[in-house]
Amino acid sequence: MAFIRPYEARDFDAMTHICCETLPPTLDASKGAHHFAPLLWTHPYTYHSPSTCLVLDSGDGTVVGYCIACPDVLALKAAWPSYLATIPQPEMNLDEDDNVGRHLSELLHDPEALLTKGCEELIRQGTRATLHIDLLDEWQRQGWGGKLISSVVERLSSACDGVYVGIAGENDKVVPFYERMGFRIFGEKGRETILMVREFSGADEGGDRERSELGG
Repeated sequence: MAFIRPYEARDFDAMTHICCETLPPTLDASKGAHHFAPLLWTHPYTYHSPSTCLVLDSGDGTVVGYCIACPDVLALKAAWPSYLATIPQPEMNLDEDDNVGRHLSELLHDPEALLTKGCEELIRQGTRATLHIDLLDEWQRQGWGGKLISSVVERLSSACDGVYVGIAGENDKVVPFYERMGFRIFGEKGRETILMVREFSGADEGGDRERSELGG
């Protein structure tokens, strides 16, 4: 029987696989994206704050989804050089037309653009926590998305006033899911990413809002 558990170091490769399997179409076509996406949007969280990273275990030790959070993106930005030092840096031969891959390779060395650009107002207001969730397709629409987020929010709420999530504009179909989980649209990060925020003060933990298009 599947269950939610804390992230463990042995889950590293599975997290990489899930990140790549759930890339949006604009990234999935890029060879470089399959290399850089986990280094940008998955492993920094588990490196910096493993205690706020949870995985969905299929029941036999196989990780099939995760919800990972960073309680303070400014602290993660400050720790970025230490994180980069843990990453193997193989020579990447990107295709000549892989502009997406080249952009992501640049982001890896620009934590300000990756972590805080476009989110300045949220951060100024005191919301520094952010989260990210991915589930393999066959594990979506079974209630696990909502359960993962609720469990991570419970871990964050004692130390943070709220949490935000960035949603790719091409994936705006998941906005209703986050609204049911207590998030509201805050604005847009540039023109491509929708920001949604959830305040914790007096908020319901979302346990009754676990059914969604995404997997909750």
